[in-house]
Amino acid sequence: MTDWTSGYVAGIDYTHDFHSQLTPALLGFGAMSQGHRHGLEGNGITYCELGCGQGFSANLLAAANPHIDFHAMDFSPSHIAGARELAQEATLENMHFHERSFGDFGTAPGLPETFDIIALHGVFSWVSEENRQYITRFISQRLRPGGLVYVSYNTQPGWAAAMPLRRLLASRAEQGSGPLTDRIGDAMAFAHQLGATGAAYFGKNPAAAKRLDHMKSMPANYLAHEYFNKDWTPFYFEDLAGE
Repeated sequence: MTDWTSGYVAGIDYTHDFHSQLTPALLGFGAMSQGHRHGLEGNGITYCELGCGQGFSANLLAAANPHIDFHAMDFSPSHIAGARELAQEATLENMHFHERSFGDFGTAPGLPETFDIIALHGVFSWVSEENRQYITRFISQRLRPGGLVYVSYNTQPGWAAAMPLRRLLASRAEQGSGPLTDRIGDAMAFAHQLGATGAAYFGKNPAAAKRLDHMKSMPANYLAHEYFNKDWTPFYFEDLAGE
C-alpha cells in the first residue's frame, strides 16, 4: 500500500473526547432492552475498540471497569503513544493499545482469541471500502458467539442535505497547498463566502447552512477527521447491515 494512511487524515491528531455510547453497561442495557442476554457480568470479559483515536474513551472505560480486559487499536503512532502514556500514568493493567492498521490488526501479538464486545465509533464512515472489509472480517473472526458489536456511523437520509457541503469543503482543501489546518481554514472561508453571497444551495437547505455556522466553533483537528478524509460515506441502514 503506497499510502500508509490509506486516505485517512494524518499529521493532525484527533480530539480528546469521551464517547459514552461505548460504555459496556450501556451496551449491555441496550441489548437487554431488546430481549437479548449479553453475558457481560463477572470476570473474564474482553472488549475491543477499533480506531480508538486518542484512546481517551478506552482508558476511562478501563479505569471504570477493572474486571474487563480492554484492547484498542489505531494506525496513528502519535495517538497510540499518547494513549499508552495515559494508561501508564493511571496504572491500568487491563488496558492494551496496539499501533496497527485494520489490515494487520488480527495478527497483533497478545490479542484474545475472541472478544465479548467489539466497538467502533464513527470510523466505519471514514475509511475505504477495503478497510471496511478488513473490519467486518475481523469481527467475523474475533467476535465470540453471542457477542455484541457497536457500530456508529453517518447515516442516510440524515446527512443528505450536508453531503454537498462536505464535498465542497473537501474538494477545496484538496486543491489547495500548505498545511492541512490552513487548507481547512481556506475551505471554511470559501463556503462561508458562498453562503454570504446568497448561494441557492444554502437558501434551499437551511440545515446545511446551520451546520456550516456551527462548524465555525469547531477546532481544526475535529473538522479534519470528521469531514476531510478521502473516504466519507453516509450509509443507509440496510446497506450497512448488508456489509
